[in-house]
Amino acid sequence: MQATSTRHTERGAALQALSPLVFDVLVPVGLYYLLSAMGVADTPALVAAGIVPFLRSVRGVLRRGRPDYLAVMMAALFILSLIFVAFTGSPKFVLVKESFGTVVIGLWSLGSAWMARPMTFYTARPFLTKGQPAALRCWDHLAETSAEFRSIQRRLAIFWGTGLLAEAAVRIGIVERYPVHTAAGLVTAATVVIIGILCLLSGPLGGVRLQRLLASELATRQTEGSPS
Repeated sequence: MQATSTRHTERGAALQALSPLVFDVLVPVGLYYLLSAMGVADTPALVAAGIVPFLRSVRGVLRRGRPDYLAVMMAALFILSLIFVAFTGSPKFVLVKESFGTVVIGLWSLGSAWMARPMTFYTARPFLTKGQPAALRCWDHLAETSAEFRSIQRRLAIFWGTGLLAEAAVRIGIVERYPVHTAAGLVTAATVVIIGILCLLSGPLGGVRLQRLLASELATRQTEGSPS
């Protein structure tokens, strides 16, 4: 029974970690092309596609009952894009607005590298702890007691911050160079590829070592808690 519960917890944590890629990237671009195929103009199709991540951001704030700064930022960007499009009629701004959010997150990641808990402390936690309460407690304890753990988090925060800024630059370049119908798919492909590369390189840059530190901390706690 406990093994089944653990598998459900791990599966839920994995799905939660992948949900931003699915609902904030893949679903909107799929909805845009669907609406475009139905004859909807570029601007309203892009705006309608952006409603999905906007509603997810609002839901995240309401569900937690407290401000989620990333969710609030994404919702604000969507509203600002509507205002800008209303005045300019430019559908390209709807595409490029995501890059503004990526720039903010990239700068936040770089700035957080010198904080006690960098951005990667929070983004890597669901992947490595799989939502298990004991692992979450060990994760917090390592942040307070392990210099190596903090050093790896700092390195990963710098790596991800730099990578996200590069991803934003690529997206902006695509939007500037290609027509909207082509750019909508290309920016999504670029995002998936670049984020995929960042994820793959995160392992050898410190992700694997973080996993081992966490496993060692869990083993130590289990040994201390077992009867002699």
